[in-house]
Amino acid sequence: MCPREWIKPRSSPFTVARATLVQNAGNSNGLALAPRIMGQGGVTLVDGPQFISLRARGIGNRPGNDDGSLTAKGYLIFDLIAGRKLGKLDLNLTVNNVLNANWREAQFADESRVTPTADVVEQMHFTPGIPLTATATAAYTF
Repeated sequence: MCPREWIKPRSSPFTVARATLVQNAGNSNGLALAPRIMGQGGVTLVDGPQFISLRARGIGNRPGNDDGSLTAKGYLIFDLIAGRKLGKLDLNLTVNNVLNANWREAQFADESRVTPTADVVEQMHFTPGIPLTATATAAYTF
């Protein structure tokens, strides 16, 4: 038997949706930010006490407001995770956003203006996604 083994994903990695406007006072009948396509997945190689995994996650462009005049930009991010067990010690390295993509994590349409006398403009506001980042962890089991 070969010591290496592939681990298959255990969940549905890809989703396609078509949001439909329905009468709902709870969300002001809105569809803003409803994803049309999104997914996640990856592959892991295990060799005895060590492993390496490449994972991807993403979401497609979607309407940023109810009338679709603004767009919330989609993204595709790759993460690399590697680890090794040394007796009771677990060592792991996670590299997020391996390709250092610029992406928007939280997005929403809002009205704003540059100065108090400028015209109010509806535009997309966002929180930038995490850049290329590496994190090392160690855990000891008693």
